[in-house]
Amino acid sequence: MLKGALIGCGYIFPRHVRAWAEVPDAELVALCDLDLERAQRLASRHGIADAFASIDELLEEKAGELDFVDVAVPPEAHRIVVEKAVSHGINILCQKPMAHTLQDTLAITRVTELASVTGAVNEMWKWLPAYAHAGAMIASGDLGHIERVRFTAECNLLLPRRGEFAFPGVADEDPDVYDELFRRYQPMPRMILLDYGPHILDVLRFWFGEPTALRASVARTHPGVAGDDAANVTLRYPSFDAEMAIDVSRPGPEVRDNLDAEAVAVRGSKGLLTVMAGKWLEWHPTNGERVRISFPQEPRVEAFRNSHQDFVNSLKEGRSPQSSMTDSLRTQSLVFAAYESARRDGSWVTQPSEFASNHHPNRHQESVG
Repeated sequence: MLKGALIGCGYIFPRHVRAWAEVPDAELVALCDLDLERAQRLASRHGIADAFASIDELLEEKAGELDFVDVAVPPEAHRIVVEKAVSHGINILCQKPMAHTLQDTLAITRVTELASVTGAVNEMWKWLPAYAHAGAMIASGDLGHIERVRFTAECNLLLPRRGEFAFPGVADEDPDVYDELFRRYQPMPRMILLDYGPHILDVLRFWFGEPTALRASVARTHPGVAGDDAANVTLRYPSFDAEMAIDVSRPGPEVRDNLDAEAVAVRGSKGLLTVMAGKWLEWHPTNGERVRISFPQEPRVEAFRNSHQDFVNSLKEGRSPQSSMTDSLRTQSLVFAAYESARRDGSWVTQPSEFASNHHPNRHQESVG
């Protein structure tokens, strides 16, 4: 039985604690949060032995028995938490995005490699059952040659007053948790592409591999946030383009969950594959009957569980996790390459998956026809 500590008891805490409860060969033995009273209350509620107010206190008392830490603090604090845990030889599961800056992303990747610990990012969108099924169909060649891909998530999530909406299953722990999330969003100079974009970009990498080039634009509609709340990214592959469009401040019907607004269309030479809201998949073959499959209406439960289970399996089997730090660096690279493209008025960035590793001020000035 592997023992771990969950660091951070904010809005995403309920999904992590539930996932750990459903992983049979790992258990949480401690919680850590700056709000010690909250950590103690949640530890008692979930049958977790100890609670701490700082990572230093946690490591001083528990480092010797911890096999891993699950880092669920805001991304600007990821680096310092990871560095402290890694200095004690503890394995890391880190909530996405890996970090909020290019420098911290590279530092986290480097420090985990040098310490020879296992590091992974909880990039669980590809584990959503409908997307995992779609990925298997693509990998098996059911669609034939891919011709066009479009992944959209456009909705009115931010424009309504925050107190009226909440992520299903998250606000159940704390009615103020969505307000907490919005307060975190407000000052972020880079927002939706950095916070939500990695999910979609990781899925596209999982399905199709590394793009040869990328271009992007970002925009802001909501007057109360500092950063982008809309982004358009085009990934270029040898024989097709994959488009991603996110807009969470689009006037129109309000949604409680950004996943409800997701729509995917993958056109291949053998037919059209669509996924709606991560819950319904339809396959329209060029020759044959339409196939429609329904998936769980709260698909994140299985996705979080599978992500956490893969991390645990990697520790027990001595292999790299599917969303290793090295692999996740490529997803983060797409994010930072997209911001660079947007800064340059949508010009193409080549080898975007390597942008972070290869980045310096004079690189990536090439354009693609």
